[in-house]
Amino acid sequence: MAHPRWYVGNFSEGYHQVSQAIKYSLVDLNKFLDSFDEPIPNRCVIRPTATYAAFLDASYHPKYLVSHKTRSSLFDRLGSPPACPHEIGKQALEVERIALLDGDIPYFTDGILSNLMASEDNNNIKANNMSDFMTVPSATLKIFGSLPFNVINYIQNGAFAGIDSEVWDTRYDGDIKPFFSINFQSNSWLNILYDLTLQAYKLVVWDKVNSSASMYMQIVGADHRIQTVPMNAIYYEGQGILWLFHEASSEKGDADYAALLTAMLRALVDSPKYISDEPVSGFIGSFSQIRLVPLARQYLGDEIAKNLMATLIKWVCERMDKPNEIENLKVDYVTGLSGALAALGMLEGSSDSEVYYLRDRVHAVVINSLVKGELEDTYGIAHGPLGLMLGLVLGGRPLTDVEQQKLRILVYQRVEKELKGVEMQDVASKHAWCSGISGIAEAFAYVLNATGGLEEQDYKQLIELYDQFQHDIASLKGPTDFSLCHGLGGALSAWYRISCLLPELNLAEKVRGEAAQLRQRLCDGELEIRGGVRHATSSLGMMLGMSGVVLALNRIENGQEFTSFLSF
Repeated sequence: MAHPRWYVGNFSEGYHQVSQAIKYSLVDLNKFLDSFDEPIPNRCVIRPTATYAAFLDASYHPKYLVSHKTRSSLFDRLGSPPACPHEIGKQALEVERIALLDGDIPYFTDGILSNLMASEDNNNIKANNMSDFMTVPSATLKIFGSLPFNVINYIQNGAFAGIDSEVWDTRYDGDIKPFFSINFQSNSWLNILYDLTLQAYKLVVWDKVNSSASMYMQIVGADHRIQTVPMNAIYYEGQGILWLFHEASSEKGDADYAALLTAMLRALVDSPKYISDEPVSGFIGSFSQIRLVPLARQYLGDEIAKNLMATLIKWVCERMDKPNEIENLKVDYVTGLSGALAALGMLEGSSDSEVYYLRDRVHAVVINSLVKGELEDTYGIAHGPLGLMLGLVLGGRPLTDVEQQKLRILVYQRVEKELKGVEMQDVASKHAWCSGISGIAEAFAYVLNATGGLEEQDYKQLIELYDQFQHDIASLKGPTDFSLCHGLGGALSAWYRISCLLPELNLAEKVRGEAAQLRQRLCDGELEIRGGVRHATSSLGMMLGMSGVVLALNRIENGQEFTSFLSF
């Protein structure tokens, strides 16, 4: 079955040719638009056309062709268009349903929408969809071609990408090329980092007036479709790009990268905005910007860094003050308060009382959830009890002797249970940081270290687990997930983080050797980084994309410490 991604190259080439023709004909096109006496109705898109296509495709399945009523009920499941008032949404849905029943893609214009809306709203629709037909294209044509073609190409790549799981399922298809070209013939992960940074630099869009800059990035949406969106400052996603430019700037002393990073940070953190019901975490959501405080201080100044930290802490405190709000907040490591607690631990040098106040409040919620066994049925460091324990020891308040003893017993019990649970999984899943052995080992080592230290049998168990990891990944062939969350990059990072707790085992040197070995296997074609957003090659995101991979493996290979952006 053909997939749209097979044709993105043809589409981009066709777009390039047409755009060149438009640029050569701008004067004639503007004259043509000026020749109309009356405005031409403009289409109003209220829902992605791909959504209509998906519903139409499903409607031809035999189970929906049994009757007109059954097919009609399928289209009713579209629901009201997003962000549409209830009454208008009901009427718009009816227009959509009728068109789809006839096998057509719904097509809204001002004339159709006029009948759905009250007069005062209708005036707004006219202003945006008909009467401005002349001015908007004319203004657009004047700046046509100002956006670099490779930026447009990246947007098109995301538009054709489709559903995330399909991207990974088709990873063996050689016709579907990853967007970023990674040269593994380089003799170090540092050179690979430079190469990727240069490709990212070419995707930057500058706002010279406001001395700011941004770029587009690919993420996985709530419907599992790959989306191309403006870069955000969330750690899990957009921060990887910022840290990529910082690392390249620091290593090369490149003033251009430093200026770019300053402009990008200014656009993201100078006036942060927050969504009231989003998660509070050190990985996702606005609070994860707390991990940008060191960058903000270095590139924007101490005042902006302090303001960013104070604003984020105040926002979380206000959320926790709301009635019943604490019950609505997640507590796990990646999407909840445990990860936020670890992020606060990164600010340990801060003497601000607000930091300690929030730390103690979050600590109380996390430890209460652990005692109540709220995540007992979930395995892995990302969303299970081990993540709660890790957050407590990385960023929580000092534990009493009794609390340490209880936590120590609990981590032994939980690790034994989870190791048995992952034993029968495939190699990639077994060693994933988020749900596998590497994350389990990280929590195990840090919790024991914080509650009395590791004993001889603990060292033995950890080194046996690492030896198993080395043995298992040697069997991997072909397209492989390298992401920090699910892949080999995250697994190696976890082992590298705990190597400082096991100095006599020479673990750091073993992990460094493995990073170099993986690079060589990629160079030889034995392994291949392939896939979409979730599997690194079309995204620059931190946890699921390529930036996190090269940032971590470069530091590991060079024996550098993990700084704040990789320290947990």
